[in-house]
Amino acid sequence: MYEFPKISSLTEFEKLIRMEDILTSSRLTSSFSKMVETSGEMDFTEADSRTTSYSFSPLLSWNGNFGDNISSNIAYNMSSNKNTDYFRTQGSKVSSTTKQNSVNGSISYSFKAPKGLQLPIIGDRIRFKNELTASLEVNYEDKESKTQRNDEKPSMSVDRNATKIIPGASYKFSKNINAGLAYRYEFSYENTTDLILKSNSLSIWVEIKF
Repeated sequence: MYEFPKISSLTEFEKLIRMEDILTSSRLTSSFSKMVETSGEMDFTEADSRTTSYSFSPLLSWNGNFGDNISSNIAYNMSSNKNTDYFRTQGSKVSSTTKQNSVNGSISYSFKAPKGLQLPIIGDRIRFKNELTASLEVNYEDKESKTQRNDEKPSMSVDRNATKIIPGASYKFSKNINAGLAYRYEFSYENTTDLILKSNSLSIWVEIKF
């Protein structure tokens, strides 16, 4: 097995696009890796199986911070994987290929109000002892897998599109107590079977440090 990783990063991107008045910091990132893995009997000269993987994770990613309160990120990822099993006694081989693309985006906002917050309806101040953080994540992914025996026409086994939306919030009551909640919505469609999957979930958590 061998692997070739490569990572490139461009910092202070806000200066390049002349947006220093809006962005306090920003960064572009790109990454590439290739992995080849072979397997077989001990001291083999011809592999029984060979896997080659390419990954751009990310192909391009942008991270930006607006002031001290807002941070954001968006990334586009690509990957492909091909595995071939050789059945030499039968004179045949079976190959499976998987390709995957995804776009991930997130934004978070942190708010501090140690003296309290005035609400127009309630009137009285609500005490925020430390920090409230609200966030939103959106992910889209498409994936396809094909299987091919010898030189036959490849057959599609997976052809799926999926979307995830995850808003959430966390609150730090004190240095020892944190709490939060997150809502998760997922939608996926499998083109090979016309199967639609939808799911909704809500999670609430409390962390107490002793």
